[in-house]
Amino acid sequence: MSTVTNTKVTLGLVARLNRTMIATWSIAIVAVVAGATAGIAGLYPTALDRASYAAISSTVTAGHALNGPPTGLTTLGGIAVFEAGWYVALAVAAFNIVLVARNSRGAEELGRLELLRSGALGTHSMLVSVAVVATVTNLVIGVGAALAMTAFGAAWTGAAVYGGALAAVGVLFAAITALAAQVTEHTRGTYAIAGGVLGVSFAVRAVGDATGNSAISWFSPLGWAQASHPFASNRWWPLLVCLVAAGVLLAAALVVEARRDLGAGLVRPRPGSPTGSAALATPVGLAFRLHRGALIGWSVAAVGLGAAFGAIGVDAGRISETSEAMLDLIGGFGAGSVIDSYFAMTAVLLAVLAAGGALNAVLRTRAEEESARADSLLATPLSRRYWLASHLTVALITSTAILVAGGLGMGLAHTIRSRELDAVPRLIGASLAHLPAVWLLLGIGVFLVGVLPRMTALVWIVFTGCAVATILGPTLRLPDVATNLSPFEHTPRLPGPLDSGTVGAAALLTALALVLIVAGFLGFRQRDIG
Repeated sequence: MSTVTNTKVTLGLVARLNRTMIATWSIAIVAVVAGATAGIAGLYPTALDRASYAAISSTVTAGHALNGPPTGLTTLGGIAVFEAGWYVALAVAAFNIVLVARNSRGAEELGRLELLRSGALGTHSMLVSVAVVATVTNLVIGVGAALAMTAFGAAWTGAAVYGGALAAVGVLFAAITALAAQVTEHTRGTYAIAGGVLGVSFAVRAVGDATGNSAISWFSPLGWAQASHPFASNRWWPLLVCLVAAGVLLAAALVVEARRDLGAGLVRPRPGSPTGSAALATPVGLAFRLHRGALIGWSVAAVGLGAAFGAIGVDAGRISETSEAMLDLIGGFGAGSVIDSYFAMTAVLLAVLAAGGALNAVLRTRAEEESARADSLLATPLSRRYWLASHLTVALITSTAILVAGGLGMGLAHTIRSRELDAVPRLIGASLAHLPAVWLLLGIGVFLVGVLPRMTALVWIVFTGCAVATILGPTLRLPDVATNLSPFEHTPRLPGPLDSGTVGAAALLTALALVLIVAGFLGFRQRDIG
């Protein structure tokens, strides 16, 4: 039997199982690109506006760290890519990490792959099918993004290069995740490795672009794609670097898959202690043990992200020298000084990160159900209420830890450059001010787990919509009715003046979160497990 026997069957299976997620992500990504291009066309309608934007933006270090290399900024497409395009690339990378992880190591961990291999199925059939589906999807996203930019007035050549960059980033991170799935025995480990590579890639790229040292950026896979310089030099060869690296990584993944045992990873976990700690006898202790790796990983990522933003906070004042439209865009994140608005924006980014980490923790309950591990625990005197509450407790701790870690990194880095001794507590407080928004998203997650368990993936759609509305809303020129649907729009934007209205809104968000959590617990107590 060939190692790719019945790949056609698994290809159809992967496509069918993921058709909703693929369609949702693809449409959303292309829509964001189209909205960004249309929004930029409205903000900078004339060549003079764009020339003024380019002259100022090329000197603002903070913008380079956040958005990427300042190339092609005299063109409509170049500004759209600079303002929103590379954030879209992060979304493409994240989508590929989820797609590959859940259908490779995830299918193996749940026993689905073992069941399929009991028939006439080749060793590499599933992984090859996942890689093919991911590649085709990335091509569709790339072509769709290019067509969307062209439809709103961007030059075709630059749009094609940018679409190719999105596809190349997606294929590369699909390959990174495929190899990560061979290294670890658990899906959470796959997410940690691939997500860690993405986080480090962003940080390295940010340092390289902020310092103007392109050599540093070349140590980042994201930097390879950005080196294509859409709407400027329009270079295709950096994208070939991404594709060659993806091919090497995928080949390595296939080699490892052929040599390891089904269910095992390249790196075996170290033997556990012969006796468990007293904490493992409690639901919260066990949940914390299951989530501690992710908690540490998310917190370390938050510290790094906060430090990267905090280190260039003192440069944010130079944004006040740019056009009025640009100043309004940055000022939309706060009512204080430009620097306060910059840190308010960073606090929102950290809150989005915290929400992602918290949702990942609470939705772990569904994985525990699907793998039947929850059955073993709930067969004991442990009640459903305490079991779900233990995971919710860890999710709450995770969100708080991420915000504190991000605020700490941001505050320490800013203190080193500005000598403001009160920066650390101020910026930690600015981050924690968004906890009610995080809690509301957690409440939605708990509600879906308890009442609509087969639709828990919807919470990621809600999360993505809220993140896009808050972070890219001004660039996309979204109407107020759309941006106001995001809970991050109704929490205090600190540091800066405290709006009494946002305090009341935060209290309302907390109350709504509590109602959703209670409804989720009631539903979970009554429904069938699994």
